[in-house]
Amino acid sequence: MSSADSRTIVILAGLAGIKYAVMTFIAKKHKDNAKPVATIDEIYFYPFKALKGFMVNEIELTYTGFKYKGLYDRHFMIVNDCDEIVTSKEQPSLVLISTSIQNDRLWLHVDGMEDTSLPLDTQNLNRLCGKVRTVKNWFNYCKGIDCGDEIAAWFNKYLKKTNLRVIYFDKKFEIPFADGFSSWDGLLKNWDMSSYTDGSPVSLISHSSIDDLNTRLPKESKIRTVRQFRMNLIVKDCAPYAEDDWQEFYIGETKLHHCLVCPRCIAPNVDPLTGKRSKAFEPLKTLKTYRLPDELVKRMYPKTCPDVKKLATFPKIGALCGVDTCGTIKVGDIVKV
Repeated sequence: MSSADSRTIVILAGLAGIKYAVMTFIAKKHKDNAKPVATIDEIYFYPFKALKGFMVNEIELTYTGFKYKGLYDRHFMIVNDCDEIVTSKEQPSLVLISTSIQNDRLWLHVDGMEDTSLPLDTQNLNRLCGKVRTVKNWFNYCKGIDCGDEIAAWFNKYLKKTNLRVIYFDKKFEIPFADGFSSWDGLLKNWDMSSYTDGSPVSLISHSSIDDLNTRLPKESKIRTVRQFRMNLIVKDCAPYAEDDWQEFYIGETKLHHCLVCPRCIAPNVDPLTGKRSKAFEPLKTLKTYRLPDELVKRMYPKTCPDVKKLATFPKIGALCGVDTCGTIKVGDIVKV
């Protein structure tokens, strides 16, 4: 290598170091100047898509979303024999199945069925079947590994079906959300990764947004639990829908970015306390009277999606978020913008 080449490498390395130092300084200054806007009141972890999650006091935040005792949020998922996702939208009673983690296993409990469980570690899960399945989750195709006949039979018995399977998320199949949401340029980052969550790694909603919605709902359709929206982070001490505008924000040692105000499918019309879908089409019916997507949001939906016209009519509440800085989030942490 010539002396000129060596000098060039040294100069480039020096410039890279200066750029990193400047960016670090700017980021620290931005965080130091951030103002408190809310408080983390509840944290929910959903190890199994469509099933009941559970509250935790603190949780690890990764680029793929929340991770707890080795599992990612929405780590397991039900599919049919055509490799189509099965959730509470099709089977409302799934929300009655509770989950818990005990003795290195994920346990499922529901009235009328014997408890069943799945191992947490990949090696033991692979022994159950190991077949790789590819399914479509909104705009992304994702892969999962079949969890075997025993857990499939349990769900088939509960739902009175014959064609259901269960898959689990393996990090080697991780894909960026942006692969399926190319028109959301600048909102989803290349490092926003997907397990089996919808739209983004993390979701957030405020108590005040739900409270405001409740003032508009008929008495018989009031929201009785925040779990009806199946969000990860529940915040307090802010105005209704304030979370719409938190473009970049800090929680404890973590930093997140706002991807989109969450478009709501029919899942929130299922009451998690009864497992029944609202015959009055609430709360979506009321949300549609004042929380429809604006034209800018509609233009961001992928034009290649066959359901785009339907998606553009979904009312919005809560925030879909990506992760810039990983770390731990705890109940009581202050949200700063």
